[in-house]
Amino acid sequence: MKKEKKYYAFRANIAFENINLFNFKEEDNKVNRNLLFREFFKDLKEEKLKSIYVRREYILLYICEENDLVHCKLARKRNISINNIDGFELKERIEEDYPYVNVFIELKHQKILIENNTSVFDNVITAKKEIEKIMSSNFYLKNAIIKLNPIVKQNEFEDHIKKYDSIYSIKFKLSVPNWLDGESSAEDFLTDVRNVTFGDSVDLTIKNSTGNLALNNPSINSFVRYSSSGAGTWEMVCKNNNEKRTTIKSGDLNESVMIILDLDMEENKILVHQLESINCAFNKVEEIEKFKED
Repeated sequence: MKKEKKYYAFRANIAFENINLFNFKEEDNKVNRNLLFREFFKDLKEEKLKSIYVRREYILLYICEENDLVHCKLARKRNISINNIDGFELKERIEEDYPYVNVFIELKHQKILIENNTSVFDNVITAKKEIEKIMSSNFYLKNAIIKLNPIVKQNEFEDHIKKYDSIYSIKFKLSVPNWLDGESSAEDFLTDVRNVTFGDSVDLTIKNSTGNLALNNPSINSFVRYSSSGAGTWEMVCKNNNEKRTTIKSGDLNESVMIILDLDMEENKILVHQLESINCAFNKVEEIEKFKED
């Protein structure tokens, strides 16, 4: 029986560590970063990559792949206490259970859909962090780091600007190795940072103590577009008259960026109609036309 399930989208950002002047341009480029991303799932296909903690164990399982789309399951181990009647006595036994959420990965543009199932994880951000930790442990061995950023709608930022009377600050946390090919002032700026300093991230904060920050301009919109596309996050402090200041974050995912998929993924393969539905979901959150799948 098909059930509607909620998903949120993220983008994987990769950077190489310990890159120096002599090997930087050869190693840290879009092609090599994507190859590293693909290699992770090849490795995952061969073995379970785990993130083990004191009381819980999380396992990312490779299920199948079709047309550059990978289906995984993120499972959380838990012990269940079961009481059985043995004669006139109750005897307790402990069984292992592995509830899971579905994860879909689009390899070409490094997009990830994660199911939001609160019976397994408190929220989708918790699941995202566990996937990030599992991937990071593998990328660390290959002299690289990985960060999963949410993909959100750019008009959300614009809506908040219209909603509040005063804006005191905007903070961008941006992944430097860009994959957008330098088509805006934000991307040009971040490319220069990467090429000159070898930095892998930039925090940019703009403030106005009186709440008169003007954010509706092309330069700011460029950073909003870049971060909203999954290459970073933004955080805004604002307020209305006679109210307390409030902080709004792009990472505070809401229903406007939620994807509903009605799929029965019980078989270990992705059927044609399922592939179409998943690609349609990726296109729905993707606002960069050249990154949309046909």
